[in-house]
This record gives sequence, structure tokens and C-alpha cells, in this order.
Amino acid sequence: MLTCHWDFGDGSTLDGMKVHRTYTQPGGYNVQLTSTGLDAITNSKLSSGKLSLPGEGEKVMKCNMKCNISIVRNVGVVPAALFLFVLMLVQSLAAQDGAVYYVSTTGNDSNPGTFAAPWLTIQHAANTVKAGATVNVMGGVYNGYVSFPNSGTASEPITFQSYPVVVGSIVQPAVIDGTGLTVSGTQGLITISGARSYITVNGFEIRNLTSATKSAVPCGVWITGSGTGVHILNNQIHNIVTTSEKSGNGCGLFAYGTSETPITKLVVSGNEVYNLKTGNSKS
Repeated sequence: MLTCHWDFGDGSTLDGMKVHRTYTQPGGYNVQLTSTGLDAITNSKLSSGKLSLPGEGEKVMKCNMKCNISIVRNVGVVPAALFLFVLMLVQSLAAQDGAVYYVSTTGNDSNPGTFAAPWLTIQHAANTVKAGATVNVMGGVYNGYVSFPNSGTASEPITFQSYPVVVGSIVQPAVIDGTGLTVSGTQGLITISGARSYITVNGFEIRNLTSATKSAVPCGVWITGSGTGVHILNNQIHNIVTTSEKSGNGCGLFAYGTSETPITKLVVSGNEVYNLKTGNSKS
């Protein structure tokens, strides 16, 4: 009979051809696999690895381990159990229930998006995460537009929230800044369009987007389409400006549905909108 015995290096063991182990603490682990073949010949393999796990309160990493056994019974060869040890770190984007990610002005978009190794851009985070994910955007200034290609669900919304940092005596929120950006058509520093649903944007400062032409409409937050369950909470939106005030348009926070389907379950609460020049439009 073939057997596989696993020692996970954290005081726990399991027997089986395929096993699953969840590590809840970061650190280095020595995983020992011992297999015994049909002729009671035993082989052992040690694998050492360091698990870089998310910070406190985040989703832990799971290890799937498989023991592939083949028995050699050629003449002149000692029968033995030969095995291949496979250790896979799994963090599925298809099932991100409770996953937490981080963005920082000192990050890199090739990073895994953890607290220790955050992403650099909010847009990369928006492109990457799926339903159930929370993205903490660390305090600092992020120059660029953000749109959301993915939706959450009613039970697993996608949440983007400011994660302020203290610089000296100043609390620095996450700032989405439009300085120097070109406005094309109607464009928001935050845009949620189409049928995108169950997205929360919370606690950001959204500022400094300017247009000088009638055809270019700058917005702080622009929501359009047939989505549901969008929440815009506790943001400061300011200095959204069209300098073509007689014929141009702009908006601080604007939401409208399609002619066939309205936006539903929209929540706008706790936001401050000020220092706008919106031409023929309202804030």
C-alpha cells in the first residue's frame, strides 16, 4: 500500500495523497513528506519555504500539496516509491471572499498587493480585483483616472477606501488628483459606467480636474448606466472646473441611468462638494 505522511513544520501532520493546509502566520516552514511504497521502502523529501502572508485581519494563504507516486519494478532496480512533491500557494482571484489588498505611492503594480508589497496604481487594483475584495489605498496623491471594469455582488461588494497615513502631525488621506490630465468627452476622476454594480468608494479626496472646451466635461465622480448597489461615501470632491463657463459643463458628482434602465440602490452619503465651476451644469 502506498502511503504519504506530511509534517507541515508548524506542529501539524496529515496522511494522504492529497492534503490541504492553511497557514495563519507568516514565516519559514519546513515541510517534510515521507512516502512508503509497496515493498515498505521509504523515501523522504524536505522542502523549505517562506510564506509571505497578508497582515492581520486579511485572508490567509492556503497550501495545496500533492504526492505523485510511481513504483519502479524493473529487473535489477530496487523497488521503491518515487515521489514528486508539489507545493502551491493559492490565492484565487475567482473567489476573493474577504480578500484585502493595498495600494501605495511607493508600491509596484507587479507586486502581489499585500500590505508589505502593495500595488502602485488604483487603476491596476480596479483591473485586478473581483467580487468580495477590499482595496485599502494608502494616504498620498495619485494622479490619474480610475474606472471599474468589474462588479461586486450584493453579498460581496468591491470596496475601495482611503487608508490615511500620518505625516508629522497631518493625517494624509488618499487623494485622486487630476492635475495635468486631459479630459475626453464626459470623464470623471472616478467613473462607474455600464452595468457595473455593488462598488463602494469611500473616504477619498477627489480634486483638480479642468477642461477649457465645450466638448470636454470634467467630473469628480461620474456614474452612468444601469448598475445597482453603488455607494459613494464620505469623499471630498473639489476644484472640478470648466473654464468655458458660458457653453461648457462640469460636475462634482453626477449619476444618471439609461433611457431603458435606471440606476438602482444608489447610496450617496457623507460627501463634501465645493470649489466647483460647472458651467451650465449643476454640481
